[in-house]
Amino acid sequence: MVRAFPRLDGIVRLFRALRDPGVPAWIKFLPLLAIVYWLFPIDIIPDPIIIVGWLDDLVVAWTLVSQSIRGLQRYAQKSLPERSIR
Repeated sequence: MVRAFPRLDGIVRLFRALRDPGVPAWIKFLPLLAIVYWLFPIDIIPDPIIIVGWLDDLVVAWTLVSQSIRGLQRYAQKSLPERSIR
C-alpha cells in the first residue's frame, strides 16, 4: 500500500524519524505545527466559508508536512549515508 502512495511512504518515514534523537528539531516541529494549525480555531481563511476554509487548512498542513519530509530526505542524504531511516 505504501508503494502505491509515495507521499504516504514519506509520512511513515517522518513518524519514524520523530523518535530519532539525531534528527534536527525543525523537521520534528513542522508536523506538530501542521496539527496545531489544523486544530486551532483562527485560520487564514475562516472555516465557516465552507470549501475554501477547509482547503486552506489542508494546503497549509500539507505544505508543512511536505517540507518536513523534504528536510528529512536531505538530512538522511547528508548525515546518514550509511544508515537510512526506514
